Amino acid sequence: MSKPNISADKVGPEPEKNLLQQALDEHVGDEADENEQAKKEFFEFLQGNDCWHDYLIELYENLIIGFDEFQETHKPEKYLIEAFDWMETAQDHGFWYRINEEWREFLQNKKIVSNLN
Repeated sequence: MSKPNISADKVGPEPEKNLLQQALDEHVGDEADENEQAKKEFFEFLQGNDCWHDYLIELYENLIIGFDEFQETHKPEKYLIEAFDWMETAQDHGFWYRINEEWREFLQNKKIVSNLN
C-alpha cells in the first residue's frame, strides 16, 4: 500500500492555530454579544501572551464540565482563576497569577468588565 501524497501547502497551519480558530469559530459569531466578545478577547489575550495552548491543555485536562458551559457559568474575570488549580500545572502558580492579573487589567482597560470582584 502506498502512502498518500500530501504536500506541505495542503497540510495547513500548525495544529494549535487550527484549534484556536476552531474555538473562535464555535464560540464567536458575526453578531457577538458581550459574553461572546469577552470570549473572543480572552482567546486573543491568551494568544498574545503565548499561553493559550497551555490554558486549553490545562482546562481540558481538569475541567469536569464542557468549555461552553464553563464560560456560560463564569464571568470573564474568572476565566483564569476558576478554570483549574494553578498549583497542579506544568507552569507554576506565579505564572498563572501574573497572567490572571494581566487579564483583569486588560478587561478594565478595554471596559469589558466595569466592576471586578
